Amino acid sequence: MRRTLMYMKDAITSDRVDDRLLTDILLDQVPGIPTVVAASLSGAHQVRRYNAGDLIIREGDSSTGIFLLISGTAQALVSKPNKQVGLRNISAPAVLGVTAAMLSQPSSVSLVAVTPVETAFIPDVEFLRILAQSPKAGIAFSQLIANELMHTYSHLSQLRIARAGNAPNSPR
Repeated sequence: MRRTLMYMKDAITSDRVDDRLLTDILLDQVPGIPTVVAASLSGAHQVRRYNAGDLIIREGDSSTGIFLLISGTAQALVSKPNKQVGLRNISAPAVLGVTAAMLSQPSSVSLVAVTPVETAFIPDVEFLRILAQSPKAGIAFSQLIANELMHTYSHLSQLRIARAGNAPNSPR
């Protein structure tokens, strides 16, 4: 079991989360991030709580920061006309919103709480300032994004292969 989960229950207070917990989440979820950078990011957080069904991130909205998912489960969704499509469930601990924050782009997905969720929000200004000061942190977060992209491509290829195998006139 990861060290972040060992004292998570005792680390959460009403207005603040123990910075050690957030540092551990970052160290576990962002391999290669320097400890001093993880600690700096952890010190810049705001606690945000969501009930099941609450919107955490809205698809198409500009990024305002990253979220460390401390507890609970959220679902990534994309919207199509008159329909929302669930992409995957994400359980704590996790780091969310990194791509949109690093690229200063709107979010490509919505994120909705499936269960009650507690997050530590780190504003873009702090996140980007710290990344600018630490090339190693920039590389670590870039690798996190690359791993997510690799997972997405793998999943997409599995879907395409399954679809091709079920097509009536698919080449064999």
